[in-house]
Amino acid sequence: MLEDLKISKIDVVKIDTEGAELDILEGGEKIFSCHPPQAIFIEFIDDHLIQFGKTSLALIHWLIEKKYQVFGWRKGRWKKVEAKSGQNFDLVALGGSN
Repeated sequence: MLEDLKISKIDVVKIDTEGAELDILEGGEKIFSCHPPQAIFIEFIDDHLIQFGKTSLALIHWLIEKKYQVFGWRKGRWKKVEAKSGQNFDLVALGGSN
């Protein structure tokens, strides 16, 4: 679709798909490898990811592999997060590189 619309760059992505967040990211591999968005906002719940055969560990690890700095919204502020399972929060991934 992006090619049909002649869109070659996306600056910001917001994803809240009740568990399919990592599937969405993996499906966008082409755009991430050519022109990675500078910011990705994701709301996720580990139990929802598990229903799709994924985990918060895999989601965060994917972002880190793509050179994003990952921050979670906790106790009223953004804090850098590590890749581990069982996490539930809003996150922002900043940076990214191809």
